[in-house]
Amino acid sequence: MHIIRSQVILLLLFITTSVNAAELLNTAIDSTSPVSLSAGAQGAVVEKVNLNSSGGDSSFYLLNLAQYDNQAPLLNIRIYDESTGSQIGALAALPYPVPNGLYSYHWGTVAFKADATIPNNTTKVFTVRADIAATAAGIIQVLWAGTVSRNPGQQYGAVSVWSKAMTVTAAATVLAGCVDIRTGGSYVMNSDITDNLPGQNVPCIQIRYVSGVQLDCRGHNISDADATGGINLAITSAINSSVTNCNFRVQSGGTKASAISIISGSYIVVASNVFGGELSMVYSDHVTFKSNNWLGTLSVSYSTNTNIDSNTMTTRGDVSVPTAVRFQGGSRNWILSNTIYGSFDPLKYNWSNSFGADDGIVLVDEDLAVVASNRISNAYDCGIETVGSITNGLFQGNVIKTAAVCGIGGWYWSSWQNNTVYGNWVDGAPTMFAFYHAHGMRSGDSRIYFKDNIFRANLFTTPRNFGYPGDVSTPSGQFNFGYLSTTLASGDARLAVPSDLITSGNVFTNNNFGRIAPAPAFVKHPSQAAQFVVDGSGNICGTVNAADYPIRCN
Repeated sequence: MHIIRSQVILLLLFITTSVNAAELLNTAIDSTSPVSLSAGAQGAVVEKVNLNSSGGDSSFYLLNLAQYDNQAPLLNIRIYDESTGSQIGALAALPYPVPNGLYSYHWGTVAFKADATIPNNTTKVFTVRADIAATAAGIIQVLWAGTVSRNPGQQYGAVSVWSKAMTVTAAATVLAGCVDIRTGGSYVMNSDITDNLPGQNVPCIQIRYVSGVQLDCRGHNISDADATGGINLAITSAINSSVTNCNFRVQSGGTKASAISIISGSYIVVASNVFGGELSMVYSDHVTFKSNNWLGTLSVSYSTNTNIDSNTMTTRGDVSVPTAVRFQGGSRNWILSNTIYGSFDPLKYNWSNSFGADDGIVLVDEDLAVVASNRISNAYDCGIETVGSITNGLFQGNVIKTAAVCGIGGWYWSSWQNNTVYGNWVDGAPTMFAFYHAHGMRSGDSRIYFKDNIFRANLFTTPRNFGYPGDVSTPSGQFNFGYLSTTLASGDARLAVPSDLITSGNVFTNNNFGRIAPAPAFVKHPSQAAQFVVDGSGNICGTVNAADYPIRCN
């Protein structure tokens, strides 16, 4: 794609009069608002001009001052009389070099004297239109100037009366095959592309080391040539870019889904695409995934300010996958208003060999996460599971249906502090919440917290134990910190000891655990003197099986 550099076009409006002392006045000109045009546009409206003549009939000349840097002409000017709709003249930029000490300008010439007369004491409206060259890009400045003459046909010096800035967007580059994009601009697809590049790790479309790329596939497919899959799109060290309206698909019957990879992206928008495969992102900031539809999984690591909004996600049902959405080691990441289907078939439940998604959403060591207004269904473990340290998070308004272990929970190296769980609805699970601590202490762990969390206005309906029809003996919530693991997992630095455990200040208010399953189980460690639960009142729950139960069940 050819980009014009530093081009400026000046259009001068010269006035002549047929009567001495005649004046031609601009009476209603929008002189400040810029115009946005596209390269290659024909007949684009640049300006509408209201001209009033007084003291005699008037007519006007045009003179074009073309761009510099020895580039080809960028636009042609045409003027129309709105009262008749007829064109009164056209002006082309004709190069003629005149050095001025700063730049080598190309001056146009007077192409015509406009064949239009403005009668005395009347106003006429003229529309200025431009045909923009396909190679144009950048800012084009249009300067209008006028003169008044005392003798017909005689021109005096030009006087500037207003100017107009035109921003011209470069014409889109049409992609016909796999490509490595390293220049900013607009890219589109007018037909499908097949990924024929050898090897699964060679991306078909690469956007890297660049700013300002807009890729619009216009609904076309980028698909694999074989059934093994590969990386269809890779975004690396790119900023201020977008990918929209693309269909990333694998060959029918393929065994491996296509992969989308983002590494070190910043201010990236991925919207209205169809993904037939896995999507991974690492070390990125301010990336938005909105209104996409995909079959596969999303994994985001060590990233900040990610926004996963209004997507539809379905995991494969013929294999076991860890989760539909996974975030690890980041902060300020939002998962909002998504529909997540884990493809778990409860009629074929087998804990040792289940297909579909283990969990709907998994958070690992995240701070300031927001998980809100999602609809999660058919996971053979939990709707939302956390791992490691979760701090300052918000879990609000999620609807979780058909989860074989819990609605929301965490146990592997689990540590929860200053989180809010508000207004969630869990239906068709053995228990609404499941929290305890499994494994030992990792090298970066200092304490095991279950502290200062808020559980408010959550709802649990239709208790269900998969594999045991009719069994509703599981408590409607499980908060068991009565023991610490005596075995180490791979990577653990040491066993957890009672002094590592800090549990206190967790407030439960207006939660409806239902009356079918037993009341939630709250079990504190023997080393903890005080109960870790605060009764905020208004809770509804079933049978209480403890003498010193920490909340009142209505």
